[in-house]
Amino acid sequence: MIRPFVAATSILVGLSCGAEPGVRTRADCLLVVVDTLRADALSCYGNTRETSPNLDRFAEVAARFDECLAQAPNTATSHATLFTGLHPWAHRAANLTSLEDGTPGLPPAFETLAERFEAAGYQTAAFTDGGPLGRSWNLCQGFGVLEARYEGVRAKVDGALRFLDEGRDGRPLLLFVHTYQTHLPYAPPKEWVERFVPDLDGPLAAAVAAIRASRARGELQTDGRLMLRDRERFTARDMRHLRALYDAEVAYTDHELARLLDAVGPDWVVAVTSDHGEEFGEHGELGHVQLHRETLRVPLLLRLPDGLGAGETISVPVGLIGLHETLLEACGLAPSGTGSRSLLGLLRGEREPMRTLFAETTEHLYAKRKLAWRRSVRFSGRALLAERADPGEPATEVLTLYELGSDPAEARNLLATAAGSGSSRFVEEGRSLLQEHLADQVELRIAVVGNRPLVHVIEPGEDTARELRALGYLELDEDED
Repeated sequence: MIRPFVAATSILVGLSCGAEPGVRTRADCLLVVVDTLRADALSCYGNTRETSPNLDRFAEVAARFDECLAQAPNTATSHATLFTGLHPWAHRAANLTSLEDGTPGLPPAFETLAERFEAAGYQTAAFTDGGPLGRSWNLCQGFGVLEARYEGVRAKVDGALRFLDEGRDGRPLLLFVHTYQTHLPYAPPKEWVERFVPDLDGPLAAAVAAIRASRARGELQTDGRLMLRDRERFTARDMRHLRALYDAEVAYTDHELARLLDAVGPDWVVAVTSDHGEEFGEHGELGHVQLHRETLRVPLLLRLPDGLGAGETISVPVGLIGLHETLLEACGLAPSGTGSRSLLGLLRGEREPMRTLFAETTEHLYAKRKLAWRRSVRFSGRALLAERADPGEPATEVLTLYELGSDPAEARNLLATAAGSGSSRFVEEGRSLLQEHLADQVELRIAVVGNRPLVHVIEPGEDTARELRALGYLELDEDED
């Protein structure tokens, strides 16, 4: 069932239209999302370890977006943005989960990427590692085939390849493949650990052994954060090993994805990306919680049938939200009308205004306990991050400001140094942009679902609950992620 927007503002136009005639022959489309993959984990984005020889080769025939930032730091929220072309404050899906209260999923009134492709005559199929990409968040509405189970990258690629051999029905295809392979816990097959961490010892070695034993019994690891249980006592060596285990997962994932990329021809539109990055203590956290660059910067490789942008690096900062519109345009479908901009103009060398990039969290809307509300805006070479420890109290808001040209790692808060004495105008501009952004997203949300309550609750099934425990997503675990 297609659920078009009810256009309440001039921003929303043509949302359930089919393809425009004569734009482009309908190409098959493959979208690969490697969950929790930060950009600089790949060799082609600067990792000095050889983690991604196959994706590196793919990048030689694709456009590589060097600075692509996600709009949220977690799986459910970021995928909801990717699939709707709308920012988190409009759709308000959130990662936070409670077995008692259900999951804050995507209201069915929102139209997804899969629904738009389906309406244009595409067959749609998704092979995911479950969790928020199962049925308990409604993110995958519109996929005629949905196989969602937490199994790892090899099983996801196997399932997609079987479908390509046996499941095609003659229509052009939108194929979505998602894996948590690079998500905690980092425990790839033994050969990959030995290649990247031959001297693994201490608490991380014990954690990997426990995870392997659980998997050997056919179980899902019951606590996805087992690897971080002793993090307060981690030595510098342990931290190096943690990052090396992550890189080992990236390399294993790259190895398996090669089979899928080799199976699709040059006439396919292919995008490889992630939903968010991962933190390794750069700003005091592990996992993916904050809105700093290491959490938001993701790889984006885009290969087009006509070779547009092949082998080029696009240095202009872009938002992952733009991939929604990009895939529609690349396959000759009508624009969504959501206000997000396609990235293809950048590949054609078109001049366009600098993109203002927003990110935000939504978990605080649903949590029974107080969780921080985080927002950020990157504009005019600056990054302004705002965090309210108590979302209902503006007085608890803490601001940080960074100059991105000289400080891409966002290590020097201008508001805490003498160098920031002339930064007040950037703070005011950033605050104004954040307020305007929230108001725009509220208007878009009302256009779709009216003034309904914030929460669209979906009860997770037993299998989903097991997957969520394995990933460390349940609210009862008292963790934001």
